[in-house]
Amino acid sequence: MKDAFPVLDVTDWPVVLFEVGGSEEKVWITDPAGQKRALFKPNVRHDNIEQADHWPEKLASELAGLSGIPAAAIDLVVRNGRRGCVSYDIKPEGGWELQPGWLLLADLLGDHDPTDKRHHGHTLSNIETVLSSYNHPPGFDVPENFTAFDVFVGYLILDALIANRDRHPANWSVLRGPTGGDQCLSPSYDHATSLGFSLTDEERSRKMRDAREWEAFLRKGTAHRFEGCRQVTLVDFALRALRMIDGAVRSYWLDRVASWSEDHLTALAASVPEMSVAARRFAVRLVLANRRRLLDA
Repeated sequence: MKDAFPVLDVTDWPVVLFEVGGSEEKVWITDPAGQKRALFKPNVRHDNIEQADHWPEKLASELAGLSGIPAAAIDLVVRNGRRGCVSYDIKPEGGWELQPGWLLLADLLGDHDPTDKRHHGHTLSNIETVLSSYNHPPGFDVPENFTAFDVFVGYLILDALIANRDRHPANWSVLRGPTGGDQCLSPSYDHATSLGFSLTDEERSRKMRDAREWEAFLRKGTAHRFEGCRQVTLVDFALRALRMIDGAVRSYWLDRVASWSEDHLTALAASVPEMSVAARRFAVRLVLANRRRLLDA
């Protein structure tokens, strides 16, 4: 039996920066022991074992690792009595900057409104174009010949698995270093609105009992943050992206997704504290269902 993931007390971690453009509740803090910088994200929408913001982040990050998908490392924490998580800095040391996807799209299109509800310009082809001069994320176990877009497709696979509908153009980024050649796709981040996080246990149990409700819930997971994809499921959107890349890369991602077992996933969910039994069961069943839809297509 895998040990439970720890819940760290980060009350004494000093604040080094308030999150730019975010609420004052999100602050950058530093681990005094290891000097690792991390963004503290307190639970805001929900804060109980049924519904929360922190455990979806943790489980999604661990599932990404299981599938070889670069993602921010997450720890569950408490700070001044508030539960949440820390997302460790994805920027390499030495003058690197994070630039969100919407800035790249604005450069390509001449103008891009990240708040546009139609998400004009946020398309797979445009993303492939703007990432063409970027490398894959550093420090992760992906083949050296993979392009940034090859890895971005992995992020869409993760979204499909966990039912993450929030991949808007500020929720993917690139990293730019101190020299012109230092530029790469950033690891994936911000997966809080996934895994049925907002459902109550009664709703989860009902959906798992009723086949029609279950199928309806799976169909509600749409890629609505992309232009023209309000009715396109996350699974179908990931499959579209997979068809855009080389066959060997496509096989790599599907093989990685197929490589872990239900027992692996169940053990991961069981290791996430402050998660109800129904939330664990639902998350496992959801990911397995979406994996089957990906692999059987």
